Amino acid sequence: MRLHDEDDSDCVRSVGVYKGDICILTWYEHLYFVKFDKSYSITLVDLKVDDNTCPTMRKLHSRFPTYLVETCGELLCLHCYILHRQVVDIWVYKLDFDEKVWIRIKELKDQAIFIGSSGGQVLACSTEESRIHGNKIYLTLAEERSLYVYDLDLCALEVCLPCPNVK
Repeated sequence: MRLHDEDDSDCVRSVGVYKGDICILTWYEHLYFVKFDKSYSITLVDLKVDDNTCPTMRKLHSRFPTYLVETCGELLCLHCYILHRQVVDIWVYKLDFDEKVWIRIKELKDQAIFIGSSGGQVLACSTEESRIHGNKIYLTLAEERSLYVYDLDLCALEVCLPCPNVK
């Protein structure tokens, strides 16, 4: 999807939902909320977030996947660094709506985030009453059977094959 900006070249990088509103992050680091009025027309509201507070975006790693996800009332932006079809690192930022800046975080507490292989499926859930470990990001890659588990406490990545018999 292409958005119109000053030079008519900005494209959608990631789409998420925050408190029931659709949010769009573009390649040029614009963060928009999609608003619908009673006549069903669409307006994009630019949140004017300072892109210098998230140095991993366009300037350094624009080719890596980025995801928006809501958890515990926070809007998070995840940057997954993938080299040679292997996950190398994951950085997590939360949006400070008052200051309009991204803040890097290293703790999800009792939350876990799951990213599907196509990248379109991203969700967060509480791990309080489950056997899922909190403060971790679970990720699969397209056409792979491995499960990547990124531990934010240790800043470490584990690769496992939970279902070795599944093709």
